[in-house]
Amino acid sequence: AIGRFAHEAESWDELSIPEVNRRKAALHANLAGRATTKVLIPLLPNLRPNLVIRARVDAMRSATLLAAYVCRFRLDRGAWPARLTDAVPPNTTMIVHDPYTGVEFGYRIVNEKPILYSLNDDGIDDGGVPGEWGRPGTDVVLFQIGRPKN
Repeated sequence: AIGRFAHEAESWDELSIPEVNRRKAALHANLAGRATTKVLIPLLPNLRPNLVIRARVDAMRSATLLAAYVCRFRLDRGAWPARLTDAVPPNTTMIVHDPYTGVEFGYRIVNEKPILYSLNDDGIDDGGVPGEWGRPGTDVVLFQIGRPKN
């Protein structure tokens, strides 16, 4: 069981946080009642913070690349792209998917300026309402032209 647990946890590196949570719950249910549960279950919460940090860094890296594509689109065409997929080169549309949520990044034009954001832990598009990672009812704004200084 420990070998299967280690193999399962290794494969979580490339998953979105909601998918990690689903797999963790399924693994917990599968191991419930087994002797190994006392050893393995305490390890599960320790994996999540590392996976969350990695997914957030990956989201910020992807958003930086997307922001460059969005700005390049503006320079080339004189207008912001209507959709993220309009800004990226052909065959690179995967980068519009947020590694943190597993769905497409949020993107809006507000007051003629683009906002690129992650849908946050809840996976709900709150229209780019700025917030912090893990705060429900908000999105994490990763790129915004003319962003107000705090």
